[in-house]
Amino acid sequence: MSSFSVSVSGSEIKTSIVSSSKGKIEHPVHIILPDSYSPSNSYITAYVLHGYDGSYKNWVDKTAIEDLANELNIIIVTPDGSRDSWYLNTPSAAYANYIVVDIISHVDKYYSTIKQPSGRIITGLSMGGFGALYLGIENLDVFGAIGAMSAVVDPRRNYQRIESLGMSELIGPFLKQPQRWNELVIINRLHKIMNRKDKPTILFDVGVDDTYLEVNRRLHETMLDYKIEHEYIEREGGHSWSYWDNSIKYQLPTLVGALRSKRNVVKPK
Repeated sequence: MSSFSVSVSGSEIKTSIVSSSKGKIEHPVHIILPDSYSPSNSYITAYVLHGYDGSYKNWVDKTAIEDLANELNIIIVTPDGSRDSWYLNTPSAAYANYIVVDIISHVDKYYSTIKQPSGRIITGLSMGGFGALYLGIENLDVFGAIGAMSAVVDPRRNYQRIESLGMSELIGPFLKQPQRWNELVIINRLHKIMNRKDKPTILFDVGVDDTYLEVNRRLHETMLDYKIEHEYIEREGGHSWSYWDNSIKYQLPTLVGALRSKRNVVKPK
């Protein structure tokens, strides 16, 4: 492992190179520690994913996310999902496995984390919002809280644009592989939550001027129909960093608070 660190606003931002166990993937990752970090304590960890054409640097460069590590006394991890991986496992690269297995294993090995779902959050924006919902729902034994901002919850909407953003190369064109596209629609994954006793905390939001407003509304309405507990918010704004900078300041405190409340519940004997 190669790494270096810098201090920003009291937080320490460590940067490590993490390789995938299955090969083909090797990226830097930011690991933001609160200024009170001590190996003698165990910390909730929030994994925050970037959007299309982004990188692990985006959240630190474009928002004040490092302040939240201090305010909430948590570890924040911003992995690199490449510009257009959509955080999926494909024959060319297993990015879902890279995030859920390799990145988490690295963080749990070198830092003092809560190594169970009640200590892990996953969230992200746009492509990363899709990734957070998809990976969170597929790995309910890993993440206890799932968030998303401006998420591409139904890639079939405006599919020609999503094809141009790398999806066609990953799973094939929509008109030729409709079933594979259908499998990525978040609504079509909700049965995995419904069948579980220990359901995750879920929070997703979208701007009222966002391209993906209607599909997020539909996801919210479907979750209501299925009686899946969640929080859904529409805010002023569009598909922009000003929106996401504002959103993350609400999302992380809410999700962290929910996990801490669950951890403080005394279970009957």
